[in-house]
Amino acid sequence: VELSEAEQNAAPVIDALNVAGGDEGEELSLSADAHDDDNDTLTYSWDFGDGETASGENVKHTWADDGVYTVTVTVSDGEEEDSESATVSVTNVAPTLSVDGASSGQEAQARSFEADASDVEADTVSVTWDFGDGETGSGDEVTHTWADDGTYTVTVTASDEDGGETTETFNINISNRAPTLQVSASATSGDEGDSFAFSAVTSDVTDDTVSVTWDFGDGQTANGLAVTHTFTDDGTFVVEVFASDEDGGVTSEKVYLDIANIVPSLTNLQLPSSVKQGEPTTVSIEATDPGDDEITITWNMGDGTTYEGGTVTHTYSKSGTYTVTVCATDDDGGQECQQVTIPIELLEQLENEGGLPGFGLLAVFASLGLMASRRRR
Repeated sequence: VELSEAEQNAAPVIDALNVAGGDEGEELSLSADAHDDDNDTLTYSWDFGDGETASGENVKHTWADDGVYTVTVTVSDGEEEDSESATVSVTNVAPTLSVDGASSGQEAQARSFEADASDVEADTVSVTWDFGDGETGSGDEVTHTWADDGTYTVTVTASDEDGGETTETFNINISNRAPTLQVSASATSGDEGDSFAFSAVTSDVTDDTVSVTWDFGDGQTANGLAVTHTFTDDGTFVVEVFASDEDGGVTSEKVYLDIANIVPSLTNLQLPSSVKQGEPTTVSIEATDPGDDEITITWNMGDGTTYEGGTVTHTYSKSGTYTVTVCATDDDGGQECQQVTIPIELLEQLENEGGLPGFGLLAVFASLGLMASRRRR
């Protein structure tokens, strides 16, 4: 049986498909306008082109990833239907990014940072780091050590596979670290004139050069990791050592040394082989000291007479045996003395042959007087 034209069902007609593009992850509104001449109840079926569907005259949909999608709506009255399609452009959205971590530190000190990056679920986010010193890193959590002091700009970039990027920058102030220093001495006590060896061990970051200077506390200085020094006077000396880098970092250490005084040494005593009463006699001696002390030489000739100096001349008025004492004294009170016994012989007497002792000397004096009287005449 054929239905009359008036009894035939009229298919619905879509008058408009209302769609608009947007961003991935954004909820978008879509609608369709349709009519049916039979005033049938219409149903709307949507295919969003990403595997997702919905129903209704007005719908909302969120595309999880960027791309160009074909949206198809189908309107049905239960017997007949009409379909329309349109393209929707969904753009990529760059990741969001926030960074947390230290804002300062020291050279050679490890500092930790964390990036919080997010994107739509369909996108994979990678995080890269530029630490401003030529070094880079990757990952949500990183640790970095700056090799030298300075202010560095750290750049953090969160990227997805669709070319979306978000960048954050911040400055970190890295301060200089003073060198480490260890000092040793060959001894901490000794005598003036002794030589002491000193050594220093330092460390610093690779980019810094360390120089070592020594102040020995006696007005003398030196440079270098290994030095020697001789203290020329007694006392307690504070040796101060400085390790310095080119960025102004300085570390110092002190070494205390007790230096004892050493008494002078007497050498090369010179005495005549024979000394006679009434004749000038010269004696001499030399004195040395390991320090820079001033030395005074004193003589006690054994007859109550004293002198000062390395070489002295003395005349003994009486014969006999005399004990000569010579001492060398430094300005710190150190003293060494030596003693020597000197026999003083009588002067030879002029004697006539066969005469009594002393008679010949009187005859000489008498003849001298006779000669003088004759000259006066």
